Amino acid sequence: MLNHRIRVFLTLLFFTVMFEASYGQEGAIVRPQNLAQMTDEAASILRGKVISVRMEPHPQLTNLQTAVVTLQVDGVLKGQPAQTFSFRQYTWDFRGGARRTGYAAGQNLLLLMTKPSQYGLSSPVGLEQGRFQIMADSQGRLVATNGHGNAGLFTNMTSDIQKRGIALSRSMSSLVAQQQSGPILLDDLTALIRQLVGAQQ
Repeated sequence: MLNHRIRVFLTLLFFTVMFEASYGQEGAIVRPQNLAQMTDEAASILRGKVISVRMEPHPQLTNLQTAVVTLQVDGVLKGQPAQTFSFRQYTWDFRGGARRTGYAAGQNLLLLMTKPSQYGLSSPVGLEQGRFQIMADSQGRLVATNGHGNAGLFTNMTSDIQKRGIALSRSMSSLVAQQQSGPILLDDLTALIRQLVGAQQ
């Protein structure tokens, strides 16, 4: 009887962990979120350069495979200032190594990060939705693009911004109303995030 109860408990624990771990799972199905919603959900928002990606089993839940990503921080838009930022993200497929995680040393990223779970697992909000690659465009300007090509990033944003009492400039209002997808100027994206974060305080 006792052994049966232990097996039931361990089974429930496993599925609980797997559900929580799905925040960091490649290919996981997540609901679409706009920038305002992701900013609300994010515990930390930062810009930085990836300096290391390490693949390893979870230190306590050794059957879970994880990627430990460390960035040199260039700026913090939400959360505590820091010189470096590390997080542990669950990964379903370990066979491809670090390249399967989508992270690589040298990448410049803007990340909207979830609060670490009780198991220390975290990921960008909405997975690929909250991870922006920063690159220079043909004119040398820094632009940011998430894993969905920024599609849906501003869906219903006008009403969300009005609810928060945020007054946007004419150019920013035009961006939010008209941009369907594609790269966004990094300065515009960070300015908008700062306004959204400010409205939370």
